[in-house]
Amino acid sequence: MRLRNGPERRLIELLCSTADTRRAGLGEMSALLLEVDVGRLLALLKRTRLLVLVGGRLLALGGRDLAELERELTLFRSQARRWGAATELASLEILDRLTTEGIRALPLKGGLLARELYGDVGARSSIDVDVLVAPEHLRDAVRVLCGLGWRWEADARRVDGLPTLHET
Repeated sequence: MRLRNGPERRLIELLCSTADTRRAGLGEMSALLLEVDVGRLLALLKRTRLLVLVGGRLLALGGRDLAELERELTLFRSQARRWGAATELASLEILDRLTTEGIRALPLKGGLLARELYGDVGARSSIDVDVLVAPEHLRDAVRVLCGLGWRWEADARRVDGLPTLHET
């Protein structure tokens, strides 16, 4: 299902905005909530992995029966917290080992960021670990992670002659 610039997308944009923008757009959000197709909205929130982050804000708007969304949010939040806790622990182990090996690294996205920004490791669902290292340390970082039991997967899409900027 592909949603263009419909009310579902606009509502999500507003719900993802800053607290000040959300306060200023409360009237528009309330009107959009009456206009949206809840099934399409729910599908879009799941596809964009924003259900946990936006779901609570959406329920707080009130003014419409969102029982289906509330049920899905409860289930997904629980799962997202389990995934988040697992990826958070993996991220911490990876960052610790890379640091020990003298490789500077930063976590990207995932549970660590969700906990820092929202106080909830499941607020931004993620099932992978993303770590940023300097290009010149990428090979060494792969070696270190393989030593932790991770398996390197060659990227068949890589075009010869281009620098390696991402490893899986």
